[in-house]
Amino acid sequence: MTYMAEIPINKEILRWAIDDASLTTESFARSIQVESRTVEEWLQGDKKPNKGNMDAAGKVLGRSLQFFFLPTPPDAQSAIRARFRSSLSAENPDATKQANAIRQAERMQKIVTWSNADEGVRSLVPEASAQMSSKTYAEKLKSALGWSLGRQKARSKSQNYKELRRQIEALNVLTVARKIGESSCRGFSISSSDAPLIFINTDYKSPALRTFTLLHELAHLGHGSSSVCFNSDSDAEVWCNKVAADFLLPEDELRTYISSRDFTQANAHNTEPVRFVANYFKVSWLAAAIRLKSIGMADQSAVEFIQDHPLVDHDDGFDPNGEARTLPIHRFDEFGINFPLAIFKAVGRERLTALEASRMLRADSGQLLQLQALVEQAR
Repeated sequence: MTYMAEIPINKEILRWAIDDASLTTESFARSIQVESRTVEEWLQGDKKPNKGNMDAAGKVLGRSLQFFFLPTPPDAQSAIRARFRSSLSAENPDATKQANAIRQAERMQKIVTWSNADEGVRSLVPEASAQMSSKTYAEKLKSALGWSLGRQKARSKSQNYKELRRQIEALNVLTVARKIGESSCRGFSISSSDAPLIFINTDYKSPALRTFTLLHELAHLGHGSSSVCFNSDSDAEVWCNKVAADFLLPEDELRTYISSRDFTQANAHNTEPVRFVANYFKVSWLAAAIRLKSIGMADQSAVEFIQDHPLVDHDDGFDPNGEARTLPIHRFDEFGINFPLAIFKAVGRERLTALEASRMLRADSGQLLQLQALVEQAR
Protein backbone atom coordinates (compact mmCIF):
# COMPACT_ATOMS: atom_id res chain seq x y z
CA MET A 1 0.00 0.00 0.00
CA THR A 2 1.33 3.43 -0.96
CA TYR A 3 1.30 5.93 1.90
CA MET A 4 0.97 9.63 1.11
CA ALA A 5 2.31 11.99 3.73
CA GLU A 6 -0.02 14.51 5.34
CA ILE A 7 0.28 18.15 4.26
CA PRO A 8 0.32 20.72 7.11
CA ILE A 9 -1.91 23.29 5.42
CA ASN A 10 -3.51 26.27 7.18
CA LYS A 11 -7.06 25.10 7.89
CA GLU A 12 -8.35 28.70 7.86
CA ILE A 13 -7.00 29.18 4.34
CA LEU A 14 -8.80 26.04 3.18
CA ARG A 15 -12.04 27.23 4.80
CA TRP A 16 -11.64 30.65 3.14
CA ALA A 17 -11.02 29.10 -0.30
CA ILE A 18 -14.06 26.85 -0.03
CA ASP A 19 -16.23 29.80 1.01
CA ASP A 20 -14.75 32.02 -1.72
CA ALA A 21 -15.79 29.44 -4.33
CA SER A 22 -19.27 29.37 -2.74
CA LEU A 23 -19.05 25.63 -2.21
CA THR A 24 -20.56 23.84 0.75
CA THR A 25 -18.48 21.33 2.66
CA GLU A 26 -20.58 18.60 1.08
CA SER A 27 -20.22 19.82 -2.51
CA PHE A 28 -16.49 20.39 -2.06
CA ALA A 29 -16.07 16.89 -0.62
CA ARG A 30 -17.96 15.38 -3.57
CA SER A 31 -15.86 17.27 -6.07
CA ILE A 32 -12.59 15.87 -4.66
CA GLN A 33 -14.10 12.44 -3.97
CA VAL A 34 -13.77 12.28 -0.19
CA GLU A 35 -16.38 12.04 2.54
CA SER A 36 -17.84 15.22 4.05
CA ARG A 37 -16.70 14.23 7.53
CA THR A 38 -13.12 14.03 6.23
CA VAL A 39 -13.27 17.64 5.05
CA GLU A 40 -14.81 18.65 8.39
CA GLU A 41 -11.88 17.01 10.17
CA TRP A 42 -9.46 19.03 8.02
CA LEU A 43 -11.32 22.24 8.81
CA GLN A 44 -11.31 21.46 12.54
CA GLY A 45 -7.60 20.61 12.46
CA ASP A 46 -8.21 17.07 13.68
CA LYS A 47 -6.63 15.58 10.54
CA LYS A 48 -4.50 16.78 7.61
CA PRO A 49 -5.07 16.10 3.91
CA ASN A 50 -2.47 14.29 1.83
CA LYS A 51 -0.80 15.46 -1.38
CA GLY A 52 -3.40 13.76 -3.57
CA ASN A 53 -6.21 15.45 -1.64
CA MET A 54 -4.59 18.86 -2.05
CA ASP A 55 -3.87 18.37 -5.76
CA ALA A 56 -7.58 17.69 -6.24
CA ALA A 57 -8.56 20.61 -3.97
CA GLY A 58 -6.28 22.98 -5.88
CA LYS A 59 -7.93 22.07 -9.19
CA VAL A 60 -11.45 22.54 -7.81
CA LEU A 61 -10.67 25.79 -5.97
CA GLY A 62 -8.30 27.19 -8.59
CA ARG A 63 -5.45 27.62 -6.09
CA SER A 64 -1.81 26.52 -5.98
CA LEU A 65 -0.57 24.26 -3.19
CA GLN A 66 1.51 27.15 -1.83
CA PHE A 67 -1.66 29.22 -1.35
CA PHE A 68 -2.82 26.90 1.42
CA PHE A 69 0.27 27.71 3.49
CA LEU A 70 -0.51 31.45 3.74
CA PRO A 71 -0.51 32.68 7.37
CA THR A 72 -3.85 34.47 7.04
CA PRO A 73 -6.69 34.53 4.48
CA PRO A 74 -6.71 37.29 1.84
CA ASP A 75 -8.55 40.53 2.57
CA ALA A 76 -12.25 39.76 2.25
CA GLN A 77 -12.79 43.14 0.60
CA SER A 78 -10.56 42.17 -2.31
CA ALA A 79 -12.38 38.93 -3.07
CA ILE A 80 -15.62 38.36 -4.91
CA ARG A 81 -18.05 35.94 -3.36
CA ALA A 82 -18.73 33.36 -6.05
CA ARG A 83 -22.41 32.49 -6.33
CA PHE A 84 -22.60 31.26 -9.88
CA ARG A 85 -25.60 31.73 -12.13
CA SER A 86 -27.47 28.79 -13.56
CA SER A 87 -25.51 26.75 -16.08
CA LEU A 88 -26.22 25.20 -19.46
CA SER A 89 -26.34 21.68 -18.08
CA ALA A 90 -27.87 20.21 -14.98
CA GLU A 91 -24.41 19.35 -13.70
CA ASN A 92 -22.57 21.25 -11.01
CA PRO A 93 -20.68 24.28 -12.38
CA ASP A 94 -16.96 23.98 -13.04
CA ALA A 95 -15.66 25.81 -9.97
CA THR A 96 -12.07 25.86 -11.21
CA LYS A 97 -12.83 27.55 -14.55
CA GLN A 98 -15.18 30.04 -12.95
CA ALA A 99 -12.79 30.93 -10.13
CA ASN A 100 -9.97 31.41 -12.65
CA ALA A 101 -12.19 33.58 -14.84
CA ILE A 102 -13.00 35.84 -11.88
CA ARG A 103 -9.35 36.24 -10.91
CA GLN A 104 -8.35 36.98 -14.51
CA ALA A 105 -11.14 39.56 -14.73
CA GLU A 106 -9.95 41.23 -11.53
CA ARG A 107 -6.39 41.41 -12.91
CA MET A 108 -7.71 43.04 -16.07
CA GLN A 109 -9.55 45.63 -13.99
CA LYS A 110 -6.37 46.45 -12.07
CA ILE A 111 -4.37 46.84 -15.29
CA VAL A 112 -6.97 49.17 -16.84
CA THR A 113 -7.27 51.23 -13.66
CA TRP A 114 -3.48 51.58 -13.53
CA SER A 115 -3.22 52.51 -17.22
CA ASN A 116 -6.03 55.10 -17.00
CA ALA A 117 -4.98 56.56 -13.63
CA ASP A 118 -3.84 59.89 -15.10
CA GLU A 119 -6.93 60.35 -17.28
CA GLY A 120 -9.67 60.19 -14.67
CA VAL A 121 -11.67 57.64 -16.65
CA ARG A 122 -14.80 56.75 -14.68
CA SER A 123 -17.80 54.51 -15.16
CA LEU A 124 -20.67 56.18 -17.03
CA VAL A 125 -23.22 53.48 -16.15
CA PRO A 126 -26.42 55.21 -14.93
CA GLU A 127 -27.11 54.58 -11.27
CA ALA A 128 -30.35 52.99 -10.15
CA SER A 129 -31.96 54.28 -6.98
CA ALA A 130 -33.12 51.80 -4.37
CA GLN A 131 -36.81 52.05 -5.27
CA MET A 132 -36.48 52.57 -9.04
CA SER A 133 -38.72 50.33 -11.14
CA SER A 134 -37.20 48.03 -13.73
CA LYS A 135 -39.10 49.89 -16.48
CA THR A 136 -37.74 53.29 -15.39
CA TYR A 137 -34.18 52.02 -15.24
CA ALA A 138 -34.53 50.29 -18.61
CA GLU A 139 -35.49 53.66 -20.10
CA LYS A 140 -32.44 55.28 -18.47
CA LEU A 141 -30.22 52.62 -20.02
CA LYS A 142 -31.81 53.11 -23.43
CA SER A 143 -31.11 56.82 -23.25
CA ALA A 144 -27.51 56.31 -22.11
CA LEU A 145 -26.87 53.72 -24.84
CA GLY A 146 -28.77 55.51 -27.62
CA TRP A 147 -30.78 52.34 -28.23
CA SER A 148 -33.62 52.23 -30.75
CA LEU A 149 -36.30 49.53 -30.83
CA GLY A 150 -36.72 50.05 -34.56
CA ARG A 151 -33.05 49.35 -35.23
CA GLN A 152 -33.16 46.42 -32.80
CA LYS A 153 -35.92 44.76 -34.84
CA ALA A 154 -34.19 45.57 -38.15
CA ARG A 155 -30.85 44.02 -37.16
CA SER A 156 -30.05 40.35 -36.78
CA LYS A 157 -29.68 38.93 -33.27
CA SER A 158 -25.91 38.70 -33.67
CA GLN A 159 -25.73 42.31 -34.90
CA ASN A 160 -27.73 43.42 -31.85
CA TYR A 161 -25.28 41.66 -29.54
CA LYS A 162 -22.28 43.29 -31.19
CA GLU A 163 -23.88 46.74 -31.25
CA LEU A 164 -24.99 46.54 -27.62
CA ARG A 165 -21.53 45.44 -26.54
CA ARG A 166 -19.93 48.43 -28.31
CA GLN A 167 -22.40 50.85 -26.72
CA ILE A 168 -21.83 49.40 -23.25
CA GLU A 169 -18.08 49.76 -23.74
CA ALA A 170 -18.66 53.43 -24.55
CA LEU A 171 -19.83 53.75 -20.92
CA ASN A 172 -16.26 52.76 -19.90
CA VAL A 173 -17.26 49.21 -19.05
CA LEU A 174 -14.84 46.37 -19.75
CA THR A 175 -16.41 43.46 -21.60
CA VAL A 176 -14.77 40.04 -21.82
CA ALA A 177 -16.11 37.09 -23.81
CA ARG A 178 -14.49 33.72 -23.20
CA LYS A 179 -15.32 30.04 -23.04
CA ILE A 180 -15.50 28.71 -19.49
CA GLY A 181 -17.48 25.55 -20.10
CA GLU A 182 -21.02 24.45 -20.78
CA SER A 183 -21.52 23.68 -17.09
CA SER A 184 -20.51 27.20 -16.05
CA CYS A 185 -22.43 30.44 -15.55
CA ARG A 186 -23.76 32.57 -18.43
CA GLY A 187 -21.78 35.54 -17.21
CA PHE A 188 -20.92 37.78 -14.29
CA SER A 189 -20.21 41.40 -13.43
CA ILE A 190 -17.70 43.09 -11.14
CA SER A 191 -18.38 46.63 -9.93
CA SER A 192 -15.73 49.34 -9.95
CA SER A 193 -15.90 53.10 -10.27
CA ASP A 194 -12.85 53.03 -12.54
CA ALA A 195 -13.23 49.83 -14.55
CA PRO A 196 -16.55 47.98 -14.14
CA LEU A 197 -16.49 44.66 -15.96
CA ILE A 198 -18.98 42.29 -17.60
CA PHE A 199 -17.94 38.75 -18.48
CA ILE A 200 -19.82 36.67 -21.07
CA ASN A 201 -19.42 32.90 -21.31
CA THR A 202 -19.20 32.17 -25.05
CA ASP A 203 -20.01 28.50 -24.55
CA TYR A 204 -23.56 29.88 -24.64
CA LYS A 205 -23.77 30.15 -28.43
CA SER A 206 -26.95 32.18 -28.79
CA PRO A 207 -26.17 35.86 -29.55
CA ALA A 208 -29.62 36.86 -28.27
CA LEU A 209 -28.97 35.14 -24.94
CA ARG A 210 -25.64 36.96 -24.70
CA THR A 211 -27.48 40.23 -25.34
CA PHE A 212 -29.83 39.44 -22.47
CA THR A 213 -26.87 38.57 -20.25
CA LEU A 214 -25.10 41.84 -21.11
CA LEU A 215 -28.17 43.83 -20.08
CA HIS A 216 -28.73 41.76 -16.95
CA GLU A 217 -25.14 42.37 -15.83
CA LEU A 218 -25.30 46.06 -16.79
CA ALA A 219 -28.36 46.37 -14.53
CA HIS A 220 -26.33 44.75 -11.74
CA LEU A 221 -23.62 47.40 -12.18
CA GLY A 222 -26.17 50.21 -12.06
CA HIS A 223 -27.98 48.68 -9.11
CA GLY A 224 -24.73 48.26 -7.17
CA SER A 225 -25.54 44.60 -6.57
CA SER A 226 -23.12 43.03 -9.02
CA SER A 227 -22.02 39.58 -8.03
CA VAL A 228 -21.38 36.19 -9.50
CA CYS A 229 -24.51 34.23 -8.82
CA PHE A 230 -25.68 30.66 -9.21
CA ASN A 231 -29.34 30.03 -9.86
CA SER A 232 -30.38 32.84 -7.54
CA ASP A 233 -33.93 34.09 -7.12
CA SER A 234 -32.90 37.05 -5.00
CA ASP A 235 -34.68 40.38 -5.40
CA ALA A 236 -31.65 41.80 -7.22
CA GLU A 237 -31.57 38.92 -9.71
CA VAL A 238 -35.28 39.17 -10.44
CA TRP A 239 -35.02 42.97 -10.84
CA CYS A 240 -32.07 42.70 -13.25
CA ASN A 241 -33.93 40.11 -15.34
CA LYS A 242 -36.89 42.48 -15.55
CA VAL A 243 -34.66 45.39 -16.60
CA ALA A 244 -33.25 43.34 -19.49
CA ALA A 245 -36.74 42.26 -20.56
CA ASP A 246 -38.17 45.81 -20.26
CA PHE A 247 -35.25 47.16 -22.29
CA LEU A 248 -35.72 44.75 -25.17
CA LEU A 249 -39.50 44.35 -25.14
CA PRO A 250 -41.36 47.59 -24.24
CA GLU A 251 -44.83 46.77 -22.97
CA ASP A 252 -46.83 48.93 -25.39
CA GLU A 253 -45.09 47.52 -28.46
CA LEU A 254 -45.36 43.98 -27.11
CA ARG A 255 -49.10 44.29 -26.48
CA THR A 256 -49.62 45.72 -29.95
CA TYR A 257 -47.82 42.77 -31.49
CA ILE A 258 -49.71 40.22 -29.37
CA SER A 259 -53.05 41.78 -30.32
CA SER A 260 -52.24 41.07 -33.97
CA ARG A 261 -51.70 37.36 -33.25
CA ASP A 262 -53.93 34.60 -31.96
CA PHE A 263 -51.77 33.69 -28.96
CA THR A 264 -52.70 31.48 -26.05
CA GLN A 265 -50.83 31.68 -22.76
CA ALA A 266 -47.32 30.22 -22.92
CA ASN A 267 -46.27 27.48 -20.54
CA ALA A 268 -43.76 24.63 -20.38
CA HIS A 269 -45.82 22.66 -22.91
CA ASN A 270 -46.62 25.58 -25.20
CA THR A 271 -43.60 27.74 -26.05
CA GLU A 272 -44.75 28.85 -29.50
CA PRO A 273 -45.74 32.38 -28.29
CA VAL A 274 -42.26 32.71 -26.77
CA ARG A 275 -40.63 31.74 -30.07
CA PHE A 276 -42.73 34.16 -32.13
CA VAL A 277 -42.10 37.09 -29.78
CA ALA A 278 -38.38 36.33 -29.60
CA ASN A 279 -38.05 36.24 -33.39
CA TYR A 280 -40.12 39.40 -33.93
CA PHE A 281 -38.20 41.53 -31.41
CA LYS A 282 -34.85 39.77 -32.12
CA VAL A 283 -34.40 38.78 -28.49
CA SER A 284 -33.68 35.60 -26.55
CA TRP A 285 -36.41 33.16 -25.60
CA LEU A 286 -35.61 33.89 -21.97
CA ALA A 287 -36.26 37.63 -22.41
CA ALA A 288 -39.49 36.88 -24.26
CA ALA A 289 -40.70 34.43 -21.60
CA ILE A 290 -39.97 36.81 -18.72
CA ARG A 291 -41.72 39.67 -20.52
CA LEU A 292 -44.76 37.60 -21.47
CA LYS A 293 -45.08 36.47 -17.86
CA SER A 294 -45.03 40.09 -16.69
CA ILE A 295 -48.14 40.88 -18.78
CA GLY A 296 -49.98 37.66 -17.96
CA MET A 297 -49.30 35.88 -21.25
CA ALA A 298 -46.98 33.19 -19.81
CA ASP A 299 -46.77 31.34 -16.54
CA GLN A 300 -43.70 30.61 -14.44
CA SER A 301 -43.36 27.13 -15.93
CA ALA A 302 -42.50 28.67 -19.32
CA VAL A 303 -39.71 30.76 -17.78
CA GLU A 304 -38.35 27.82 -15.82
CA PHE A 305 -38.47 25.51 -18.85
CA ILE A 306 -36.38 27.93 -20.93
CA GLN A 307 -33.97 28.57 -18.06
CA ASP A 308 -33.47 24.82 -17.76
CA HIS A 309 -33.24 24.25 -21.53
CA PRO A 310 -31.35 27.24 -22.99
CA LEU A 311 -30.30 25.24 -26.04
CA VAL A 312 -33.87 25.56 -27.40
CA ASP A 313 -32.96 29.20 -28.14
CA HIS A 314 -31.73 28.90 -31.73
CA ASP A 315 -30.93 31.99 -33.77
CA ASP A 316 -28.80 33.28 -36.60
CA GLY A 317 -25.30 32.89 -35.14
CA PHE A 318 -22.31 35.11 -35.75
CA ASP A 319 -20.38 36.52 -38.70
CA PRO A 320 -23.12 36.76 -41.34
CA ASN A 321 -20.57 38.14 -43.81
CA GLY A 322 -18.28 35.12 -43.54
CA GLU A 323 -15.48 37.15 -41.99
CA ALA A 324 -12.14 35.32 -41.76
CA ARG A 325 -11.43 34.31 -38.19
CA THR A 326 -7.86 35.53 -37.76
CA LEU A 327 -6.21 35.59 -34.34
CA PRO A 328 -6.51 39.41 -34.02
CA ILE A 329 -10.27 39.08 -34.66
CA HIS A 330 -10.50 36.34 -32.04
CA ARG A 331 -8.68 38.55 -29.52
CA PHE A 332 -10.93 41.50 -30.37
CA ASP A 333 -13.99 39.32 -29.81
CA GLU A 334 -12.53 38.15 -26.52
CA PHE A 335 -11.21 41.41 -25.02
CA GLY A 336 -13.46 43.99 -26.65
CA ILE A 337 -12.22 47.57 -26.94
CA ASN A 338 -11.32 48.90 -23.51
CA PHE A 339 -8.79 46.35 -22.25
CA PRO A 340 -6.61 46.36 -25.41
CA LEU A 341 -6.93 50.16 -25.58
CA ALA A 342 -5.56 50.49 -22.04
CA ILE A 343 -2.66 48.20 -22.94
CA PHE A 344 -1.83 50.16 -26.10
CA LYS A 345 -1.94 53.45 -24.16
CA ALA A 346 0.49 52.07 -21.58
CA VAL A 347 2.87 50.95 -24.33
CA GLY A 348 2.68 54.38 -25.98
CA ARG A 349 3.64 56.01 -22.67
CA GLU A 350 6.46 53.49 -22.21
CA ARG A 351 4.85 52.14 -19.06
CA LEU A 352 4.66 48.69 -20.66
CA THR A 353 6.98 47.08 -23.17
CA ALA A 354 5.76 45.61 -26.43
CA LEU A 355 6.71 42.17 -25.11
CA GLU A 356 4.57 42.67 -22.01
CA ALA A 357 1.66 43.75 -24.21
CA SER A 358 2.11 40.64 -26.35
CA ARG A 359 1.91 38.45 -23.28
CA MET A 360 -1.17 40.18 -21.89
CA LEU A 361 -3.06 40.06 -25.18
CA ARG A 362 -1.61 36.71 -26.30
CA ALA A 363 -0.55 37.97 -29.73
CA ASP A 364 2.74 38.55 -31.53
CA SER A 365 3.91 41.97 -32.70
CA GLY A 366 2.27 41.79 -36.12
CA GLN A 367 -1.00 40.55 -34.65
CA LEU A 368 -0.91 43.37 -32.07
CA LEU A 369 -0.82 45.92 -34.88
CA GLN A 370 -3.86 44.31 -36.49
CA LEU A 371 -5.66 44.18 -33.14
CA GLN A 372 -4.87 47.84 -32.52
CA ALA A 373 -6.36 48.72 -35.93
CA LEU A 374 -9.54 46.81 -35.06
CA VAL A 375 -9.83 48.63 -31.74
CA GLU A 376 -9.31 52.06 -33.31
CA GLN A 377 -11.81 51.31 -36.04
CA ALA A 378 -14.46 50.24 -33.52
CA ARG A 379 -14.12 53.28 -31.22
